[in-house]
Amino acid sequence: YLIAGRPVGGFMMNQYVIGCTKTREAAIVDAGGDPDMFLSFCDKENLTITKLLQTHGHVDHVAMLAETKAATGAEVYFHPLAEPVAARAPSRGAMFGFRVTQPPEADKHLADKGTVTVGALEFKVWHTPGHAPGHVCFVDDRNHKVFGGDLLFKGSVGRTDLPGCDPSLMGSSLSKLFTLDDSTTVYAGHMEPTTIGAERRSNPFLDVFGVVR
Repeated sequence: YLIAGRPVGGFMMNQYVIGCTKTREAAIVDAGGDPDMFLSFCDKENLTITKLLQTHGHVDHVAMLAETKAATGAEVYFHPLAEPVAARAPSRGAMFGFRVTQPPEADKHLADKGTVTVGALEFKVWHTPGHAPGHVCFVDDRNHKVFGGDLLFKGSVGRTDLPGCDPSLMGSSLSKLFTLDDSTTVYAGHMEPTTIGAERRSNPFLDVFGVVR
């Protein structure tokens, strides 16, 4: 199991590489940054990127998706409800003063309670709307890891005041995560990783959204 990540772009969005050390297959979670640094890392680790897994379609998460697909030939995975959001990324980028190439459409659609594999690694797909339409988390409960996009952060949660957000759905989406074991590491879309246990104990926003600790 190999996980590497770093903040990319003006919004400091965490982009991750997941690698299977058995098969050397890899996936990128949220292709928001220049693919060159991630390709270089994968070359050094003898990993082949075959999947581009998108937690949602906000501009900071898809800003370099077109370039990454072109560089890797990897298949793009989106929830269907996230695709219209991603399609608006060029105009959203222009609002913030940067250029975004039109993101490609999904090669494969993600569905709640589905699965995706990265070599021998298997992730459950959980549909977790609230922060964005079609937001998903990639959950490896056997190895106590989750790639949570912008649902849960260290000491915080994703915004619900952006276009397309739905605060009424945030509580149930967060509650899904808190069915996981306390030892589960959450690799979030912003800030450093955290654990379910740490957030259960101290995250003040869980009460705002009625999440049972």
